[in-house]
Amino acid sequence: MRKHSVAKSKVTVLDALFPAVRQHILGTILAEPARWWYLSELAHHLGTTPSSLQRELPLLVNAGILEERRDGTRTYFRAQQASPTYRNLRGIFAKTQEDRKKSQSPVPKRLSPLPLVSRELISRYNREELYKEVWSQPIQRLAAAYGLSDVGLGKVCRKLWIPLLGRGHWTKKKAGKPVGTCPPLPFIEVESSMETRPLRKSTHTDVERQAVAHPREPGAARG
Repeated sequence: MRKHSVAKSKVTVLDALFPAVRQHILGTILAEPARWWYLSELAHHLGTTPSSLQRELPLLVNAGILEERRDGTRTYFRAQQASPTYRNLRGIFAKTQEDRKKSQSPVPKRLSPLPLVSRELISRYNREELYKEVWSQPIQRLAAAYGLSDVGLGKVCRKLWIPLLGRGHWTKKKAGKPVGTCPPLPFIEVESSMETRPLRKSTHTDVERQAVAHPREPGAARG
């Protein structure tokens, strides 16, 4: 009788239970169960877009695996530690990730690292909202709302890697001339710890001090 050898596919418990996107979401959130994740922050951490997570996150909330919290226009997510499945799920993910580390070779470093942005600056400004505002009104008017000069706000945007409008954008638009389209907001890398860049005690940020100390700036930020 001929013996047939069947190749065993390397399928983990997680592969059998969850789609890849859901695995990545749970693996990240369960690793730090007390941390609240903002949608865009979580998407960036996973190397994907927020829209790719918008279907999965409500499902996990409705299942009682995650909990959500709203703060103004933002929605945050974290592990629902009161869930009866919490300990088991976290154990499965921890064991699977441990096995994967043992069996897989080290992940190569990124060839093109993402731009690094200060965590302190991210905590002061809502990057997504500021990006929308910059492209919806003249920067001089917007800067006044933030208590900065247009030059100062331009510096903030550049430090946050927020694309700025070209010179004369609003004048051309008012005259019916063609203007550039709004480019997508690029992904960034947020400093992993506040300790990497010690903060000086002051009532102003470095960005605001620079805006006062150097009032002149190329006109790329002017509307």
